[in-house]
Amino acid sequence: MPTHCPVCKKEYGLLDRILTPNMCSDCHSKGREVPTMDPKDKLSYLSRSKYPALMALSTIYRIIAFVVGIAAIIAVVAGIFLIEQGGIALILGGALSGILGVVTNLAIAEGIKVLIDIENNTRKLSNSNQAEVTTRVTR
Repeated sequence: MPTHCPVCKKEYGLLDRILTPNMCSDCHSKGREVPTMDPKDKLSYLSRSKYPALMALSTIYRIIAFVVGIAAIIAVVAGIFLIEQGGIALILGGALSGILGVVTNLAIAEGIKVLIDIENNTRKLSNSNQAEVTTRVTR
């Protein structure tokens, strides 16, 4: 699901979402203010989502990726402190499993969003084709 900056309406990517989750990096660097959203509007937006369970599952996978990343960082730091007792294995294991776990969980989360976007785009295309056919028939 593409993310649009609430200030300039520009679509921005994953790196911007990680570094500045509320706006694009251009608006963030210019010090622009993010318009506040009424909590009722947020709730109504979430309730209008066609697949709220899938969106929740995508969020859960993102949280798991974050937790795995933190655990990997802790394992690497612990390995550094235990380098004399064989901490190199802890460093390598923590780093590799952390990278693999984070990338896998983020890929699953994004894959779920891609599937939702595909359904949404297919429905829009189908609706526009039906409107076009109706227009041609009535002429």
